[in-house]
Amino acid sequence: MKRLFAAIILRIRKPNVYVPLATFILGGCVGFTISGRAVQPATASNNKIQGALSQSITQLSPEDEAEQLQKGYEYSKAAIERDKQANRINKEQAQALTQKIDEIYTYRKSVIGKNDKREELQTKRQEWREWAREQRLSTRYFTRLYQ
Repeated sequence: MKRLFAAIILRIRKPNVYVPLATFILGGCVGFTISGRAVQPATASNNKIQGALSQSITQLSPEDEAEQLQKGYEYSKAAIERDKQANRINKEQAQALTQKIDEIYTYRKSVIGKNDKREELQTKRQEWREWAREQRLSTRYFTRLYQ
């Protein structure tokens, strides 16, 4: 709005010189004030929220991790079934995905509660992504299982 107003007023005088300069100046000022308002100072509530968001699965208790894994497993199975019914994937792809999800679920259940699983999980995740790429399937079906 400010840019439009300044451009209309300055076009009356010398449009070739003033309009680009005024647009640049007003745009910078508006951008600065918007970004200044977007950045909020750290407060106790913000710190609490950030702490909860940054908590990774390796920091969860074994019970919470098992519960999250079970929910992800059920969601993945339902997503495969939904997409199979909607003909987004065929029967063979659904079977391959189901087998891979079962494999991932079994592996993840076996490492629940281990402290030094971060690097091992990272290599497994890479293997699973590579498998999906080779099969030309989306990793969205099992990303909830390996977070």
